Amino acid sequence: LALVPGAGPAPTEVRDSKLLGASRREALVPALVGWAHGVAVGHAAASEVDREGLLGALRLATLRALAQLPRPDVVLLDGPLDWLGEKAPGRVLAVVAADRRCVSVAGASVVAKVHRDRLMTGLAARYPGYGWDRNKGYGTAEHRSALARLGPSPLHRRSWCLPSEPGSGTQDALELR
Repeated sequence: LALVPGAGPAPTEVRDSKLLGASRREALVPALVGWAHGVAVGHAAASEVDREGLLGALRLATLRALAQLPRPDVVLLDGPLDWLGEKAPGRVLAVVAADRRCVSVAGASVVAKVHRDRLMTGLAARYPGYGWDRNKGYGTAEHRSALARLGPSPLHRRSWCLPSEPGSGTQDALELR
């Protein structure tokens, strides 16, 4: 997700999305969207994660989000590495714990999680049985059990961990990148 900070004070209580509950994140989104000069979401399909790896797919999704906004002077990334590199539209600053130190990164984190949660709830209705409305696609026991029982949906990554035997509750990495 990309968020261009607005002028004036940011909405109060904006924090790293991992430090906020789902209902608080939901409540903050309208204020964040109203404050920001621009908000954009980029996606990468499971097949792109399989082909490009997780970091490559993150790069694709980020560049897609940034392409929807005016060219930035600086792109802030949360973490120690500039994984956008020469493809970045402008200068890149990689900042460790940026989602705890910078309100625009924290705001993007909040909006991204809310977007993801809404998306997963909608996908849970299209592909029932995986519990995506509850586990948001994380490899919980419920999700692993559903994979063993139902097999992967068209939205599951094929290069990630899949159950080795139905009902076993164990996983073997097919190809981790």
